[in-house]
Amino acid sequence: MVKELVDALVEKAEELGWKVNTEEKSWEFEKHSPAGEDFIFCVYGDDVVKEILEYYEEFDTEDHVMGLMEAKKNGFAGVPNLKEQVKDADAIESMIEELYDALHEVEERYYDKKEEDAQ
Repeated sequence: MVKELVDALVEKAEELGWKVNTEEKSWEFEKHSPAGEDFIFCVYGDDVVKEILEYYEEFDTEDHVMGLMEAKKNGFAGVPNLKEQVKDADAIESMIEELYDALHEVEERYYDKKEEDAQ
C-alpha cells in the first residue's frame, strides 16, 4: 500500500479517536470503549479496509461479553457488570463499523482521485 493512502487512513482513524500502529502488513487499532475497556484489534494483509470489514462482520458481542465474564470470574479487576458489558459490546461493534465506514470512504476517494488524475 502506498504511503499516501496509509497516511490518509491513519489520519482518519486518529480523527475518530483510534490509536493506530502500523508495520509492514500489520495494523493495530486501539480505542477505549464507553465503559472504559481498552479495546484493541489487529488486521493483517495488503487490504486493511477489507480486513476491518471482515473483522466487523465476525465480531460477536456475545463472545466478547463471555470473554469478559470469564476474565471477571478469574479475578480480572475492573470488569463492569453484565448489563453494562452488553451495552459496551454493542458500542464496540458500532465503533468498528464507524471505523470501517470512514476508512472505506477515504480509500474510495483516494482511488477515485487516482483515476481522475490518470485521465
